[in-house]
Amino acid sequence: MQDFAAIDFETANNERSSVCSVGVVIVRDGEIVDKFYSLIKPEPEYYNYWCSRVHGLCADDTANPTSTLINRYYFTCHAVAF
Repeated sequence: MQDFAAIDFETANNERSSVCSVGVVIVRDGEIVDKFYSLIKPEPEYYNYWCSRVHGLCADDTANPTSTLINRYYFTCHAVAF
């Protein structure tokens, strides 16, 4: 597969709605041609120890999120667990 988009979400706690970051890369002809990363203020807004151990983020990191677009809207996905 030479052309694709990959997306990854991190969560702050065990709640499915607690997305605290998102990353996207676009690959064309096997090369990364574009990428996006944003911190997101999670709902509910608390971090558990194990999630923070995985991604290294804490409440201070998402107190002032980096993207107003991401934090202004609720996003929905089809056929995903969170």
